[in-house]
Amino acid sequence: MPTVTRIDSRTKTAIVTATGTVSGSDICGTLEALYADSRFKPGMRELWDLRLAQADVSVADIQNIVAVGQRGTERRGAGKTAVVTLHDYEVGMANVLRAQVESLPVDVKVFRDYGEAELWLSDLQCSE
Repeated sequence: MPTVTRIDSRTKTAIVTATGTVSGSDICGTLEALYADSRFKPGMRELWDLRLAQADVSVADIQNIVAVGQRGTERRGAGKTAVVTLHDYEVGMANVLRAQVESLPVDVKVFRDYGEAELWLSDLQCSE
């Protein structure tokens, strides 16, 4: 899975953009590299842009991703993670992830619209 990670210190957001086929081990490796990056500071937000990616991820993979994320929260503390995808399967798997991290000090939300994800991460949500 080709990924590009950009850390925006102004918005305190790590933006991971993936293309092609995404496996559970790809996601775990990207998370581990992100959490080891000295530019990734406690409290930073994550934006996973999977609009051009296809998931090859199982529920067992999600459990491994949660384990890596749990170790990451020890370094980064609480944070928000937005996952943006256009495909039903990826939305479903991201929602499985969201449900499994409810006990962690992270807030994960799944979006189909990139702008809505950015707005949610910025804490400037529109009232409904």
